[in-house]
Amino acid sequence: MRNRSVIAAVSVSEAPHFEGADLTGANLTGADLENATATTSNHL
Repeated sequence: MRNRSVIAAVSVSEAPHFEGADLTGANLTGADLENATATTSNHL
């Protein structure tokens, strides 16, 4: 699942609208990447 964090990081860079719309849906992992980098590891 670590790959998801990497992909999400790329998505954040490419998606300026990322902060709002996609946050609730599919790209939640990417938006949370700032705070959930460690959290994601904990969930896994």
